[in-house]
Amino acid sequence: MERRPRVGLQTGNVNVSRGLLERRVRPHKVPAITYRPPAGARIHARLWSDMLIRSLSGALVAFLLCLAQASAADARERTLRVAVYAFPPGMGNPHSQTNLPAIFIWPAVLEPLTVMGADGELQPKLAVAWQAIDEHTWHFELRQGVSFSNGEAFDADAVVSTLEWLRSPEARAMMVANETANVASVRALDAHTVEIRTHTPDSMFPRLMSVVRMVPPRYWRETGPAQFARRPIGTGPFAVEHWGDTRVEMRAWPGSWRPPRVERLVFLELPDAPSRVQGMQSGALDVAMQLSPDDGPAVRAAGAQLIPRPAGSILGLSFITTRPSPLTDRRVRLALNMAVDREQIVRELFHGTTEVATQHASRHAFGFHPGLSAYPYDPEGARRLLAQAGHPDGFTFAAQVVIGAGANDSAVYQQLAAELRKIGVTLELRIMPTQVLLRNIFTGDWTGHAFGMDYGAAPFLDGWRPFRMHSCLWSQPWYCDETLVPLIEEVRTTFDVERRRQLMRDLLEAYHEAVPSLPVYEVVGYDAVAARVRNYRNTFGVINFDEIELVED
Repeated sequence: MERRPRVGLQTGNVNVSRGLLERRVRPHKVPAITYRPPAGARIHARLWSDMLIRSLSGALVAFLLCLAQASAADARERTLRVAVYAFPPGMGNPHSQTNLPAIFIWPAVLEPLTVMGADGELQPKLAVAWQAIDEHTWHFELRQGVSFSNGEAFDADAVVSTLEWLRSPEARAMMVANETANVASVRALDAHTVEIRTHTPDSMFPRLMSVVRMVPPRYWRETGPAQFARRPIGTGPFAVEHWGDTRVEMRAWPGSWRPPRVERLVFLELPDAPSRVQGMQSGALDVAMQLSPDDGPAVRAAGAQLIPRPAGSILGLSFITTRPSPLTDRRVRLALNMAVDREQIVRELFHGTTEVATQHASRHAFGFHPGLSAYPYDPEGARRLLAQAGHPDGFTFAAQVVIGAGANDSAVYQQLAAELRKIGVTLELRIMPTQVLLRNIFTGDWTGHAFGMDYGAAPFLDGWRPFRMHSCLWSQPWYCDETLVPLIEEVRTTFDVERRRQLMRDLLEAYHEAVPSLPVYEVVGYDAVAARVRNYRNTFGVINFDEIELVED
């Protein structure tokens, strides 16, 4: 079949447009769809260099001291201080990304029509209702009385303008343009009603609109994407005053339809986790994102909480089966899965705060199959399978992995290597930066036989999303079973929601049987939150900035 190239991707904590990457290194009746180490041994939770990382340099200590001094003034101004591991590559351009790290920051300023709730169901945002008119047509009723912080009105024209720009040649390299490529036309029916038509049926379209953040039409035309990125304007509770390389400063916007309860909001980029922990301990930070469960004692000693939150994705090793290796044999792939004690990993590395992966979709994603179980932990059975496949003495294979992108991911990979050694298989871990992962996904230039990558349904929790890449549909596929392509496409184009759900479960069953990867656990993030912060919630990366309050110690 013809393989369609893609121009953007989502993987784990990094989601960028290809353009930014290159600059930086059966038909069915239409339903009424309306929204009204060895067993017993302690698993070490850090990679080989963690002791060195935890030895903070004098420069970092000095930086933290300055930060603590500045925070005293910030506290008097009722400032919420948030540390993130990275700023979005596209800064404040809401069309350049759809997932982390951007969604930690953008919701304070930029808002979409819909948003995902904690239960994995869709909730209203700038749209208050939506309805499917037919398989290709959706009507969205917009929230009234909303304006952008520069005074421009949020109305149907703003939605039309935003979506029309995403359909323009100028937007071709933008990740959100790739996501909205199915939009055929958009028009205003009246001041607060928009009609959107799609090329192919898409029952998940209202979910998709949770990644399209609205921008003021006149200001966007005047500034263009590059200038807008430095001074974004939106309908959210805060307005940006300064967007720097490592610090973003915002002030409360009282005119927002959901005004905030704090006066100022400051984001700081602190790439390594120890510095974020130190910031919490010194009192210089109110919230620190993307920590580890092992940071719990230090965070709690500072009087703060360490709050786990699901990410909507599954992490493990993706097998490369499109080139010769032992991994082209399903028996071998199943044996590797049977060698891993997932329960131990979740218990010891994540303190029981997440779940083992039972399939290639998160339990929060649409289409999750409750009837599937994790591959059984059976080392003896794994050895028998290897012998049947012609590898009685095991074999060696290499996996390229990114470390530090998720909590304790380095320890997970080490434990996988330790578990596989027990069945005679040597796993060579080759560490690569995120930029190499992104490049290789597009080019297929892998140096190993597997690589660390998620099956990510975020940000709008559609379980079908990962199969765009983990299949023959990808331009440089690492796993390709042509017999599954018709089912993958049927899931995508089936408009009947309940039938789509069943088809999605059929697809998950098929992948579970095919064993294309080694899924380990449901990805979870950890946020440290200071005692003076009240009403904090983080829903799949989106923080409720308008509801957060600060109280005196």
